Amino acid sequence: MVAANLLLWPGLGTALARRKSGLVQMGLSGGGLIMALVGMVGFYFRWVTTTEFPGWRDRYVMAFVAGLGLFALAWFWALGSSIQIIRSSRSRAPAQAAAERPAPPPMGKA
Repeated sequence: MVAANLLLWPGLGTALARRKSGLVQMGLSGGGLIMALVGMVGFYFRWVTTTEFPGWRDRYVMAFVAGLGLFALAWFWALGSSIQIIRSSRSRAPAQAAAERPAPPPMGKA
């Protein structure tokens, strides 16, 4: 689940763990990725058509930087969610194992 959360799509593992914040993480990371791609493609086409290197205040550069920031925010949030999910599963494991043990046979006369 950690691999899905951090390597495939930030928020996917959190959503698979049935936490609603995973959907928000997925939306932020997807939106950030789209913004970064639009910024990168727009920057490239502006550079090719004008043959001038766009400055840092160009709207495509700003979209790229903002998109990377959104994606990074979602990724770090997914990292924190993964750590929290792992910690909560470890603390529940001994209690669940004790609850699932079969009851000892009754002590009586044979």
